[in-house]
Order: sequence, then structure tokens, then C-alpha cells
Amino acid sequence: MNNETNFIPMSSDYVFTQVMKHPKVLVGFLSAVLRVPAEDIFIEDIQVKDRYLSRDFPLEKYGVLDIHAHIRNRGIFDIEMQKALFPFWENRSIFYICKMFTEDSEGGKKYDQFQKVIGISVLGFDLIKDTEYFYSSYRLREDKRHTAYSDLLELHVIELNKLESCTPSEDDLALYRWACLMNAKSEEEAKMIEKDPYIEEALKEIERLNMDPKRRKEYESRMKDLRDYKTIMSYMKKEGLEQAKREAAANAIKLGLTNNQIHVITGLSEESIDTLRKC
Repeated sequence: MNNETNFIPMSSDYVFTQVMKHPKVLVGFLSAVLRVPAEDIFIEDIQVKDRYLSRDFPLEKYGVLDIHAHIRNRGIFDIEMQKALFPFWENRSIFYICKMFTEDSEGGKKYDQFQKVIGISVLGFDLIKDTEYFYSSYRLREDKRHTAYSDLLELHVIELNKLESCTPSEDDLALYRWACLMNAKSEEEAKMIEKDPYIEEALKEIERLNMDPKRRKEYESRMKDLRDYKTIMSYMKKEGLEQAKREAAANAIKLGLTNNQIHVITGLSEESIDTLRKC
């Protein structure tokens, strides 16, 4: 790889999907998540999806990239990297795996032909509040007896922020190494991770991406889009707050409050309040 300043982290959803769409890399990662031998995972199809947040957003081209894969005899997988805080992520992840389940069941399939749908979220923010452990998995189970109702829907959550504060169980060591790779911020950090043939392949893919001018340009363009998106959303949030302050001040003026009282309540300057009085 090039020097550290050129290191492209897997925590970027673009890099994550570019690396994870490599069959050998995906096999190694799913082996760690599912705790099954890599030799038992047979990929039938891998696609990179671009799921738009909303066609009404200011940057319509900004979407969330994820990996969509069919694994023989194991089901359909949706794998996502989301580094920045995303409100209501639980709702979003449930929506997509249910949507995938519905789409797969269309076309006259019998109930016993439905495939399992597995959602895997790799997150750069804290989602699960009742644990400091980096990995959680969820299935449909009875509340008291904990017996399975169905195994057709499954969710896995990997929280990168919790890596340093937890000690992985022996069963999760392989997954912990993958999470550390995804969270590595420099080439030095990536090199310190204990390797296996699949993680080695992921590192090689990162290096290939780093050395490919076209894909590096795509990565930089993606990062620019994200910066633009965050800037616009921050501006919209600020403008919304300012509008709320002005509306509160206008109501306070109607109630006969003084400029000083309105300033204390809203934080608006006396000049701004005087302007509102003239409206």
C-alpha cells in the first residue's frame, strides 16, 4: 500500500462494498459471522446496491451502499457499513430485510420455499444500549421460553466503537479481527491484525483499490458527496432552528414581552427582535 496518508479505510461504505464484493473476502467474513467453516459457504450471486435515502433529499445521488448476496442453502444477505450516526437505524434495517423477504416470496412461491433473509449492519455508532459488547444477533424467539418461532429473519449488528472496550469471546475471535480491519484508520493498524487467508485477500483488495486511479477517484468523489450532503443537512438543521427561534420571538412579541425577555428565551439579538417587531 502507499503511505499512511493514502490509506483507504474500509469504514467508507464505498470501500467496504468494493472489498466485500470480492467472493473470497465475502466468504471469509460470512464464515466469521455465521461461525461455520468457509468451505461450507457457496456464493451464488453478489451485487452492490445503492439504496437512496429519499428522492426528496437535496443530494438525490446520495444513497446508502450495501452488499446483496445469495448464499446457497443459507439465504439472502444484506450487508451494510454505516459509519456516521443514522437515526432510526433499527427501523431501516427491519424495513429492508422485510422488503427483501417479500420480494423473494413473490412469483407464486409456496410457503416452504421462502428463503431466509439475514441483515448484517456494521456501524460506526452505538446502537445497542444494553451491552458494551461489539456484536449482537437477533432472531424471532418466544419471550419466556426463548424457543424459535421462525428462522427466516435474522439480524446481526457489529458496533465498531465498542471494539476497544470489550474482550471478544473465543467464538467471536474471527469476527473481532474482521471488525478491527473494518475499523482500521491506518495501514499500520491494519498490519497489526492477526491474518488469515481471507483477511489477507481483503488487504490485497484494499491495496488494489488504492493503486487503481479510477476506483480511487470514485472513492474521493463518494467522500465529496458525503461531505456535501452533511454540509447541506447541517445548514438545513441550523436554518430550521433559526426559523423556530423567529417564530417563538414573534409569539413572544404578541404576548407583550420585552426585547430582553425575548433574547433570554430565544437567543436572538435585539436587532433581530426589532426587525420582527416591524413585520
